[in-house]
Amino acid sequence: MVYWNQKKYEPALADFQAVLDAPQETRLIEAAYYRGQLYLQLGEVQKALNDFDQVVAQEPDFAPVYPLRARIHIAKGEKAAALKDLDAYLASRPADKNDGDAHGRRGRLLRAMYAELPVDQRANPSAQALAALTVEELSQSTQTAEVLEDLGAMLELSGRTNEAIRAYSKGLTIASKPLTLHLKRGWAYEQGGEHDKARADFAAGAEIDPDNAEAHSGLGYVDALGKLPAEAQREADLALLRGANDYLILHNVACIYAALSQTGGRQTPAQQDAAMALLRRAVELWKDRKAGPSEIDLIKGEPAFQSLRGLADFQKLIKAGDS
Repeated sequence: MVYWNQKKYEPALADFQAVLDAPQETRLIEAAYYRGQLYLQLGEVQKALNDFDQVVAQEPDFAPVYPLRARIHIAKGEKAAALKDLDAYLASRPADKNDGDAHGRRGRLLRAMYAELPVDQRANPSAQALAALTVEELSQSTQTAEVLEDLGAMLELSGRTNEAIRAYSKGLTIASKPLTLHLKRGWAYEQGGEHDKARADFAAGAEIDPDNAEAHSGLGYVDALGKLPAEAQREADLALLRGANDYLILHNVACIYAALSQTGGRQTPAQQDAAMALLRRAVELWKDRKAGPSEIDLIKGEPAFQSLRGLADFQKLIKAGDS
């Protein structure tokens, strides 16, 4: 494992093999589970599948192997085998009434698996196949508010923004706790350029929970796009008061300042400096947290940062994050 983390792949493979060469009564089959992941990283898919098959054959109750093997089956177009693996994994976990039926449970698991993929890999054919199966399973499910939220998110990620908005809207008609759906639909409306509708959803979120930092950051962003600097600044301040320790909120507030800087006024340098300071802090918090979406990937894919990309500090931040 240490060699793997150091990217010394040959010694890592040799050590995993040494563990697997041990006598049956002392060998640790987990070595095949980890070696399979290393093979996946190296693009040796068949070797990875062989290792995962070995784990299942020796330890069928070793649940973590099933989602990994399902990903390979999905990429190969082997839907039935993939669904069987997903069901084997889900059988090891307590059922959640919010997941709906079997389709809903599979769909929500697939949604979580997709969210774990690095942003720069989501255009790959295997990732697209995973997204398509996720939408298919969620669409066939008995649609709870939670399932519709996940369906909307996957449709949005697939570029089907109008369908995502319809899913969020349907979820809002049955949700007992509508806050998250309002926020997700607000971002979808913003992505589609419907800023008034986005503002209404973010305002609804802020009314439900005045301390919700994401609602204030969403309001601030659409106000910045609408060239309402005073209102945008107020919402940025409120978001920071409530979410200064959340790197995703800092990212959103950086978007506000980046959008404000595009007006070309005399405040532009200060607004760009504020955006960069927030992004540096967001990267620090993300690295300390060691969980959640990669902030570097989010920065790379964020269209709001177009006005920052030419800055030396921006390029330095990206390079430092990739190292």
